[in-house]
Amino acid sequence: MNESLIRLRYPFTGVEEAAASPDQRKSRVVRMFFPVQTSTVSGTQAKIVTCCGCKRSYRYFARRTGSGNATAPIFFYTSRAKQEALERAQKDLADELDRAIDPVPCPNCGTLQPHMNRKPHNKKRTALFLLGAGIGVVAAFIHQSLK
Repeated sequence: MNESLIRLRYPFTGVEEAAASPDQRKSRVVRMFFPVQTSTVSGTQAKIVTCCGCKRSYRYFARRTGSGNATAPIFFYTSRAKQEALERAQKDLADELDRAIDPVPCPNCGTLQPHMNRKPHNKKRTALFLLGAGIGVVAAFIHQSLK
């Protein structure tokens, strides 16, 4: 099924876009009257770590970026939407910096701390592997007993 493209022209901007499906057209019309305000902020936070090898403390700086969005009707409350987007971006940045763990080895002995290992242990995957192995063993046992 070949749908015809419809060109949307945004008022006061001169921007034209093509929308193929009815959902895309509706989405673009909604965005035309309710534009999205986006804000992005960046920041750093000092992280203090005690080495598990030499027991000395060291610090590093974690750098992260946070972003936030807010909508408002066209020509109304745009400054409030911009402020809300900025507040959401700042909250996102604070959350990112609180969770930030970068793999930085100890400058004294070179040991990488265990909590900095980027491979998280996936308990669900291990459980599924053991379940599958158990089913395989049971199936093999049943197959041998039927012979």
